[in-house]
Amino acid sequence: MAIATAFIVANIYYCQPLIVLIAKEFNISAAQAGHTSYLTQAGYAVGLLFLVPLGDMFERKKQIVFTTVLAVLALLMAATAKSFIILEVACFLIGFSSCVPQLILPLSAHLAAPAQRGKVVGIIMSGLLVGILASRTLSGFIGEIYGWRVMFYIAAVICIAIILLMQLRFPQSFPNFNGNYKKLMGSITSLVKQEPVLREASAINFFVFMIFGSFWTNMVLLLANNPYDFKSDQIGLFGLVGVAGALTAPLVGKLGDNGNPRIAVGYGLALLFIAQVVFYFLVHSSAFL
Repeated sequence: MAIATAFIVANIYYCQPLIVLIAKEFNISAAQAGHTSYLTQAGYAVGLLFLVPLGDMFERKKQIVFTTVLAVLALLMAATAKSFIILEVACFLIGFSSCVPQLILPLSAHLAAPAQRGKVVGIIMSGLLVGILASRTLSGFIGEIYGWRVMFYIAAVICIAIILLMQLRFPQSFPNFNGNYKKLMGSITSLVKQEPVLREASAINFFVFMIFGSFWTNMVLLLANNPYDFKSDQIGLFGLVGVAGALTAPLVGKLGDNGNPRIAVGYGLALLFIAQVVFYFLVHSSAFL
């Protein structure tokens, strides 16, 4: 599950180190080429809202496999795009169909024993974060050597292999929700109203991921220009630094199992605050980055 999560979520982030290469091919500005990044994220958000809740209505394994098939088609669409508009549409669809990790996470939590749930979710989150960060390194090198289109072809082949893996290894999980889609989506509003901890966790995730996304997208543009003038493979190497932090996710999950998870979250927010201060004041130092 962690391996599948890593490779599927990577689809959303392959485009980021490739922004400069895409801009050159379509003869557009780097800022305009950066649309691929936020359109992929927008598609991901739409998929989270409209596809993920379906896991409560349909058998999860089938939904996961079918959605990954859609991701393969979207990746091939990006790889063969003849215009930037088609690439933008493809990137939105890549994000939309790459919400599979958020279907795998509840499946893993459902299968885990309550005392081990935090640790299990932490392992899956490690896969998620490694995929998010290492994807930049892989796409940076592939893009610089073979061109940005080859990265999307490779991603499609990887997803086909993951589909076979999931078909063979994932257990079936049948939902217990008996209502229709309208009732299912309406229940989201009810949960938000009734569960204050859910509201708090959602707010924290909203702001943390907003900071995370803005940092990595802006860093690509920063490193591609003066005083750095890095190529896509050099920019991608910064993802390896982030992987070190991603591998601590099981430890953090275990801390949540053993005590108050608010403490672990609090430490994480404090570190995030310090990182943003460093980024703001020492932006021209590659060592501090």
